[in-house]
Amino acid sequence: MNIMKKAFYYFTFIFIMAGVVTFVSSCNKDNDTTPPVITILGDNPQTVCVDTVAGHEYVDPGASAYDDVDGDVSSSVVVTENTVIIAVAGQYSVKYRANDKSGNFIEAERIVKVIFCK
Repeated sequence: MNIMKKAFYYFTFIFIMAGVVTFVSSCNKDNDTTPPVITILGDNPQTVCVDTVAGHEYVDPGASAYDDVDGDVSSSVVVTENTVIIAVAGQYSVKYRANDKSGNFIEAERIVKVIFCK
């Protein structure tokens, strides 16, 4: 076999293998079915003590999120529900949702207890 034929087969093999590697790595991204993990910052449940109803506002400590493939996805965290009424004693919830680049999502909930104190 002459050198040109050997070179042709060698480079053909390399190009085919490069295509296989590219295909497999792109398939692995599509197989990401694991949702991120949400970490609720601060206490959960959280107790909010107010001495008067006038002038108070609930400030949520927030949440962060991490995905095993995409890393830090905290920028995707959104509050989907916040039922806290600071003027009425009771138990409320704040719900969060986080997504990764593959479309996987997770939801988490913080319980907020509003009490009146002196």
